[in-house]
Amino acid sequence: MAAGAQTSVTLVSNTGQTGGSQLSFFDFDAAQPFTTGPNPSGYTLTEVMLNIDVFGTGPSAPQSLVASICSAPASGPADAACFGTLTVPSAPADGLNSYAAGDEGIKLSANTTYLLLLDGGAGLTKYSYLRVSSRQLDSGGAAGWSLADVYHENNNHAPTDDWFTETRHLQLAIHGFPNPPIATQPNPDPSNLARSDVQWDPVGGTHPLPTKLSEISSNKPKQASASLDLSNIGVSVMQELRPHSRGFYLTTQVLRAGARPHLFRLSSDGARYVVAGERMRDFRIAPGSPLLLVKIWHVYHHVGRGTNTVERLGGPWYPRRNHQLSEPVEACLPAPARDAERARIAVRLSGEPSWIVLETVEREGQLCARTVRVDWFIIVLVPAEQAA
Repeated sequence: MAAGAQTSVTLVSNTGQTGGSQLSFFDFDAAQPFTTGPNPSGYTLTEVMLNIDVFGTGPSAPQSLVASICSAPASGPADAACFGTLTVPSAPADGLNSYAAGDEGIKLSANTTYLLLLDGGAGLTKYSYLRVSSRQLDSGGAAGWSLADVYHENNNHAPTDDWFTETRHLQLAIHGFPNPPIATQPNPDPSNLARSDVQWDPVGGTHPLPTKLSEISSNKPKQASASLDLSNIGVSVMQELRPHSRGFYLTTQVLRAGARPHLFRLSSDGARYVVAGERMRDFRIAPGSPLLLVKIWHVYHHVGRGTNTVERLGGPWYPRRNHQLSEPVEACLPAPARDAERARIAVRLSGEPSWIVLETVEREGQLCARTVRVDWFIIVLVPAEQAA
């Protein structure tokens, strides 16, 4: 939607304050810092109004003046990255003049400091910008918005030259509007999948697996309707880590059982056996059953390093006895099309020789079982005499 379709308001202004000395743009460039408010979806800047004094004998056209919205790096305006250009008035007049941001406006993030950068090129002799020494702002601006009590000057018209700081403002008003809330998509996850947002701040940290946020692509398998209820997972975090928890997420992978033959043993007649404890049992894999790899990750803030780190819950890297969760979670897989009465969920940790067949219940076409061990899951068919 074009910015013009929205109603612009005054986001911040000091034009109601008494004007002070002039900044002549045949002598100086200027950069005025300003800070946005807390609206979560940010803001759209539509216009900047600048107070101008027109004087001199030069042409009225703005010549090489460029007005931009830029980042505000701590190192100063010389290192600023500009991302939005304002249209300079072709015939500035005494008083407030509009510098428009174009049809789409300029998008600004919440709680962020930016620069209004005015780059006055050589030969610009017709007008100057008024400055105010008052630290006050006009009332009626948007919540959280402010102008810095200083602005920056550069008298060589070159962004790489030294900038210096003045304890005054340019006299201006910034117009725009808060962006509407970002529409959220319906949650596609199963109803019994508990989840919590992962907070990665402070920036940085040790993330051995996964190494970047893009690897967290889904909270459920793409090729199966499996799910995992994490409602009790919080109690499995070590007590000393609970105040520093950043959240939990799942990584899942769905494979054909034949893609991991080393997870099973073959009997003499070719039937797949699942190892349960010390004994070989004739637990056949249910036809069409996916082999599901589930990993639960916990992100927490490491106070000693001041960074975030990741631990894997319920798997072989989990720092618990037997790598078990302290409370069970419920895993569900789709029931097979036939022999459903013999179907059970089996679970196994990587590197262990044994599959454990879990006590399983059928619920609305799903087989569900509770377990404190989380890694590989599959549906097996128990011998007919056991099913009975």
